[in-house]
Amino acid sequence: MDKAVSEDGYRTSSFSGDNGDCVAFKDLGNGYVAIKDTKDPAAPPHMYSYSEWRAFIKGVQNMEFEV
Repeated sequence: MDKAVSEDGYRTSSFSGDNGDCVAFKDLGNGYVAIKDTKDPAAPPHMYSYSEWRAFIKGVQNMEFEV
């Protein structure tokens, strides 16, 4: 998977506010989403398939990642 992804079209959670400490995602339209850390905009995004992304969102909703 090519890591060259344009910077436009990323979305963040409405809960993140404007503090700059966010995870942003972008639907690439090819069965993958790109995920990036807004604190490090120069870093390449991580790429995940739709099924991996859905599993992550389900885990968040089920509070599987709470510490």
